[in-house]
Amino acid sequence: MGLVSVPVKLFTIGEVSRALNKTPRTIRYWEDDGRIPPAHRDNVTHRRFWTEAEVKELQLMVYGDDLDMLEAR
Repeated sequence: MGLVSVPVKLFTIGEVSRALNKTPRTIRYWEDDGRIPPAHRDNVTHRRFWTEAEVKELQLMVYGDDLDMLEAR
């Protein structure tokens, strides 16, 4: 029996920015500056995508104890 593929919801930068109450530009800046882990990138369109677990982790970074790390750089 083979592996079963489970669809994963991917979030665009617009959806992530709304979830974090930040602008897409801020999300891009944080990613480019290394403040947040890099997003998954589409090989053709180069659009950024995050999984639900990654969005939750970003929310913890932005609204949790790691906020100082994001703003201090």
